[in-house]
Amino acid sequence: MFKPFAEVSKLVHYSLWGFATFLIGLGALYVLYDIWLVPYWIAVPLSVGVNLILHYAASRRFVFTKTDRPVEEGLFIFICIGVLEIIFITGGVTLLVEYTSVGLYWSRIGVGIYAIVTGK
Repeated sequence: MFKPFAEVSKLVHYSLWGFATFLIGLGALYVLYDIWLVPYWIAVPLSVGVNLILHYAASRRFVFTKTDRPVEEGLFIFICIGVLEIIFITGGVTLLVEYTSVGLYWSRIGVGIYAIVTGK
C-alpha cells in the first residue's frame, strides 16, 4: 500500500544522507589533493567513490530498512550507477579545470549538483 508520508520521509532522509556524504566526499577530496598531493584526476574519482559508498551504506542502513531487495542486488545496481557517476563527474571536473578558470572544488560541486539535478 502506498503511504505518501512514508515515501516523502524516505526521500528527505535519503537526500539528507546524500548531502552529508557529499560533504564527506569533499573532505576526502581535500585530504587526497591538498594534503596527500594526489593528482586531481585521481583524487576526484576516489573521493566520489567515498561519497557513493557512504551514501549507499547509510541509505541501506537508515532509509531503506524494509526493502525486499537483497543486499547483493542493491549493491550490483549501486556499482553500475556509481561507475557511470564517477566517469561523468571526473570527466566534467577535468573539462572545467583544464579548459576554464573554475577551481577544482567549485568544479566538483557544480558537476555534482548537475549530476543530481539531471540524474546523469
